[in-house]
Parts: sequence; structure tokens; C-alpha cells
Amino acid sequence: MNYIPETLIFLVAFAIIAVASKRLSQYFQKLKLPLITGFIIVGVVTGPYFLNLVTTESVQNLGFINDIALAFIAFAAGTELFLKEIRSKIGNIIRMTISQLVVTFAVSFVIIILLSKYIPFFSGLPYPMVVSISILVSTIFIARSPSSFIAIINEIRAKGPFTKTALGVTVIVDTIVILIFSINFSLVNTIISGANFDLQHIILIVVDLIISVFLGFVIFKILEFLLSLRIIPFITMVIFLLIGWGIFALTDIVELTSSKYLPYTFHIEPLLSGLVAGFVLTNYSKYRINLQMIIEKASPYVYVAFFTFAGISISIDILIESWIIALVFFFVRIVAVIISTTVGGIINKIPKRHLIVNWSAYITQAGVSFGLIMLIAEKFPSWGSELASILIAVVVLNQFIGPPLLKWAIGFVGESHKKAKISEFTGNRDVIIFGFEGASITLAKVLKQHNWNVKLVTQICDIPKDTCKIVDVETIPDFTHENLKKLKIENAETIVLMKSDEINYKICELAYEKFAVPNIIVQLSNRLDFNKFRKLDAIVVEPSTAIISLLDHFVRSPKATSVLLGTDSEKDTTDIEILDNDIHGLALRDIRFPQDILVLSIFRNNKLITSHGYTVLKKHDIITVLGSEKSLEEVRLKFQ
Repeated sequence: MNYIPETLIFLVAFAIIAVASKRLSQYFQKLKLPLITGFIIVGVVTGPYFLNLVTTESVQNLGFINDIALAFIAFAAGTELFLKEIRSKIGNIIRMTISQLVVTFAVSFVIIILLSKYIPFFSGLPYPMVVSISILVSTIFIARSPSSFIAIINEIRAKGPFTKTALGVTVIVDTIVILIFSINFSLVNTIISGANFDLQHIILIVVDLIISVFLGFVIFKILEFLLSLRIIPFITMVIFLLIGWGIFALTDIVELTSSKYLPYTFHIEPLLSGLVAGFVLTNYSKYRINLQMIIEKASPYVYVAFFTFAGISISIDILIESWIIALVFFFVRIVAVIISTTVGGIINKIPKRHLIVNWSAYITQAGVSFGLIMLIAEKFPSWGSELASILIAVVVLNQFIGPPLLKWAIGFVGESHKKAKISEFTGNRDVIIFGFEGASITLAKVLKQHNWNVKLVTQICDIPKDTCKIVDVETIPDFTHENLKKLKIENAETIVLMKSDEINYKICELAYEKFAVPNIIVQLSNRLDFNKFRKLDAIVVEPSTAIISLLDHFVRSPKATSVLLGTDSEKDTTDIEILDNDIHGLALRDIRFPQDILVLSIFRNNKLITSHGYTVLKKHDIITVLGSEKSLEEVRLKFQ
């Protein structure tokens, strides 16, 4: 009777630690450490071996958190394998995947067996046990981290054959490793139990896997029905996690019941069932987007709980004694990855430049690896906890060096498309408008009235002389990198794109990657292209909806809207970048502004700051100010 209240107390205590872990891990990110490393370290510090805020007894009672997270990881792994996204390079991806699966496992297994006599962890263990542990470790060495890979390619906007192949391989390997682990896990169970490994046992292992796959299809149908209901998203997410927990509960029930009433104990592989459910729902259901949204919403909470719990579960005393083993395993995996990727690269006949760095794209490990490790610790408590502590250290090392290596490799092969570094502002308000039409000419006239240096760029050769007298017009044959460079686009504070969406995107991408133009404004034709422009930090104006939004603001706040649009002849707004070193470090209240100036906001490090008198200004802050044209110019001179 005391079990439930006690578990609830443990759960509340762990929830508080998880919240603290989420907050504290942000400081680890500032030190360029992976987020999950922060979770694990917080878990270690609060666990039984340091602060003892979570005792060993608590860890045992909170095992269901691990089960929920493991099922979620299996679902997420299944959703990552979206077949339509990898079909363009499927041949290269399949060959590289097979190479990594076979060669990484074989090389790791052979090296571990050869080194086992020199590794203290294996001392005194019977040879079948050494073989079993080597099988499990080699399987975990196969796992990768699609989430870390995707985060890196989004950060540096990587694209190209090297990136596409590596991402496809990473996703497939991280999915198939769950199937391989399920097979090897059943095999190890048979070896450790001491049963004779004959045809009957092979058949029973296959039956276990078939039941697991069938259960995956059943779960797929349950999830499909759940997603078809119009339920509040939060409740859907909770039910989704409970279904995952139910897989592990059903696994235990089947195992206990079959061992009691049948001559053979059936072992359902819950990770395989979750993987199948996620994969089928992603590729053969209309609810792929719904499932993806649930996973995106739940993943921050699940991963905080899972990795913090993993940190709490680490046996620090064992890890201190076995850190040399962790380093040995770490280097064994590096060697296996280098050999497997080299073999795969040679088979695929990839360029020599790609072959040199191919291995560095496959080092990172994360969720699935941890999931498999925690499953070993849970299934084999006598030696699994010790092995788990060692393997967690290996995964943390891989997570620490993997992302920088991947970023370097993508840059080395020339597939990184990071934003160019913004050059020092010249102090001139220069704007380049691409497009030659009534709207662009009118915009140029208005900007000139506000003392901007305006240049119109077009491909039209016959420009009316009257227009050339009003604004500077330049004709170029094509919007290439060389032609944009001749325009000195890197000196422009703003560019305005008023061409077709296709041409606008070409210019926008070059301005983002090569010239680092601070402000890119795009007049959009097709609203479906909105997101791709926003990824390039462009300010997107869609004419079809802009007028509605404008009228809405005029109705709700006519005076403020008039000021912001500049239709109020007495007041105007502008953005000013702080370039004067004397302004750096001063609070707003310590700066003498003209009487009619109001500071509306401050933009710093891509974040909007609501200003007040005690806000301290920094160089390169962009402040938005309201006032008369004369006063605005006075502030501009003071700050720039």
C-alpha cells in the first residue's frame, strides 16, 4: 500500500531535478557542449554518488520513466526513415549502409575479442559471456545520431551529394540498428541462459521477432485511430507516451505468462515494435505530419527526463575504475567507423576529397544508443549496470567530438552554406532595389526623400532617361555572384527583391551566404515559398495579405500605424545600429536624447529586448526610435 505514495514522492522529486536539469544544461551549451551532456552531468551530480538527491531505491522505482522514453525513442527512430526523402541517392545510401552495418560490427567484434584478455572488465568471465558482451557492444557501436546530424546541417545550411548520402545513411543505420539489436539481444539471451543453440532456438528467435513486428502493426493502427480523433494536442501527447509505456508493460506480461504456462518464454522486443509502428505511420499513413508534431512537442521533455535519468543511473565508482576501458572502446569504434566508411566510399566510387573525411560524418551518437544501453542495464542487472556506465561514457565522448567533426567535414567538401560574416557598417544608408516597375520606382523615390542612397538594378536595357535623372539605375545581364559583386552589394545596408520568387531566391541566397547583407526584404508572389525565404533571415512581404494586415492595424490603432508607416508628417521611426564606442556600456537613462525621441525596442544577438531606462546599450545593438526627422538624424549621428 505504501508503494504508490512513495513512487509519487520519488516522481515529484525527479520532476524538480529534471526542470533544474533543463535550465542548467543551457549553460553547458554556452560552453559549446552538447545539450545531452548537460543533462547527464546534472543527473550524475544529483544522483546517489554525489548529492544523493535521488537514491538508488528511487532509481529502481522510477524505472517506468526509462520505459516511456525508450518507447518514444523507438517511435522517433521509425519516423526519421521517410522513404521519399532518400530515394534520389538510394543506391549510394544502401551500399554505404550495408558497409557500415557489416564492417563496423565485424571490426568492433574482432578487436574487442582480441583485446578482451587485456581488459579487466572481462577478467573471470566465461568465454560465452565475453562473446555475448562483445556482440552487444559491437551492435551499439553501429548506432548514429540523426537528430544531431540534422541540427548541424540546418545550422550551416549544408547541401550536396556528401551531405545527402551521409544523412540518408545515418537515418537508415539508426533505424536498422534497432532490428539488429533485437536479433542479437535474443541471441545473447540464449547464450547466457546456457541453452543449446540449435535450429529450434533459431526458429523461436524468428517467432519472437515476427510477434514483435505484428505488435508494431497493431500499435500503428491504435496510433492511427488516436491521431484521427480531434483531441487537445497535450492530451494526445500524453496518451501517445502512455501507449509507449504500455508496450513495455505488455512485454513483461507476455514474458511472465509464457514462462509460467508454456514450455518456451516468449520475448517481445518493444523497441522493434515501436520502430515498426513509427515507420509504417510515417510512410503509409496520412497522419505523418500529426505524428511528427507530437514527437517535436514531446521530445524536449522526454529527452530531459531520459538523459537526466541516465546520468543518475551511472555508477560513478565503476566508471572511475574503468575509464581506461571507456577510452579503449571509444578508439575501437573510431577505427571501425574509419574502416567501414572507407570500404563503403571505395565501393561507391566517391571523390577522393570526400573519401578522406567520410568517416568524420558518422561519429556522433545519441538517443538510440542510450536507449539500447539502458535496455542492457535493465535486462542484465548483474553486469549490465557496469557495462552501461562504460558505454555511456563512450557515447558522451562521441557526442562531444562528433558534431564539430561533422561540421568540419561538410566545410571541407564545400557543402556548407553558412551566413557570411557581416562587415563593419560604413555609416551610409545604401539600399539596392532589384526590379524595375512602378512600385520599385516609387519606393526608390520615397527612400531618396528620406536621404537613402538608392540604386535600382534591372536586366532591362532601355531605361527612360527621366527615371535615370531621379534614381541611379544599373543594368546587369544576369544575377550571378560576379555581377552582384560588381554592384558592391556587400556595402548595402538593405536590399529589396521585387522580381519573381525564383530570381528573388537566387539573389537572396547569394546575399545571405556571400555578402552578408544585414537586411533582405522580399516581395513574395507565392505564399508557399514563405518558409524558404525566412530560413535565409529575409523579411517577407506578401502583397495579397499585407493590405489586410495594414487595414487591420489602421482600424485597431490608427495613430500608431500612421506613425510607423511614415504617413504622419511630424513623426517617423527608424532603426539605428550603435557603432560609436563611447555609447557602448551606457544605460539609456544616461544618454541625452532630443525631447521628442522615444526608444521603442533594442535588437541584440537576434533577440528583441524591451527597453527601459536601465537597459545598457552595447556596440552593434540595433535600436528602433520614434521622433521627428530632425531628431532622428541627430540620434543617428550620435550613435554612428
